[in-house]
Amino acid sequence: DKLISKLSGYNEKLYTDVLTGIYNRRFFEEKIKNMEDEAGIAVIDLDDFKLFNELYGEECGDRILKWCGHIIENTVGCQGNTFRFGSNEYVVLINSDEKKKVAQIAAKIQKNFLLADEEKPDVLQPVTASVGIAFYPDTASGADELLSQAERANFYAKRDGKNCIKIYGAHT
Repeated sequence: DKLISKLSGYNEKLYTDVLTGIYNRRFFEEKIKNMEDEAGIAVIDLDDFKLFNELYGEECGDRILKWCGHIIENTVGCQGNTFRFGSNEYVVLINSDEKKKVAQIAAKIQKNFLLADEEKPDVLQPVTASVGIAFYPDTASGADELLSQAERANFYAKRDGKNCIKIYGAHT
């Protein structure tokens, strides 16, 4: 019984981001490795995050990352899973290939970044994010291609002024 408990704890540590407490990239890769169901993926990249670290210090930057992870996870709820990928990048896997639904969730995340005050770190600048979205099997034939397409769409969202949403294949 102790062994099972101990192994369960290791598994949790293996798949959880230490800073935010949400799932990490390793768990995402496990989850989509044998993807069969239709899905939408949103790559969410915080805009100008380096600025927060430079102006307010890394401790404040960490609080922003935790706060953003909490906002994303609460917004997505049971509609999908949230993963922290890199320093200021999150990925949301939505169990749907309905473009409108996935785009609405992404827009709600952006809106919640601007409206949510509870536990928000004390910074003057608004916290915004650029979002790139892709769909399986609509445009991608597998997990690697799906992530690559969402990242490319995110690049266009950043390039086109930040704090916007781009869907892969919709003029990307």
